[in-house]
Amino acid sequence: MLSCNDITEIAIPESVKYIGSWAFYLCPLTRVEIPAGCEFIEYEAFDPNVELVLLGENTHLETLEEYAVRTEQ
Repeated sequence: MLSCNDITEIAIPESVKYIGSWAFYLCPLTRVEIPAGCEFIEYEAFDPNVELVLLGENTHLETLEEYAVRTEQ
C-alpha cells in the first residue's frame, strides 16, 4: 500500500482546479509545480518547506487568516 511517505514527487495535471487542505502536507516533497489551471490551494495543502512554483498568475494560496474565517463556521 502506498503512503504519503512514499511520494517524493508529483505531477499535477492541468485539469486540477483546486487542492484541499492537507492533500500533500506530510509528503516528503521539496518542489511542486502548480499548473496554470489551478485556481485555489487551501491553507496547509503542502508542507511549509515545499517550494511551490506557480505556473499561472491566477492561483490563489489561502492564507492563515482566510482559513480561520472559512473554518469558523
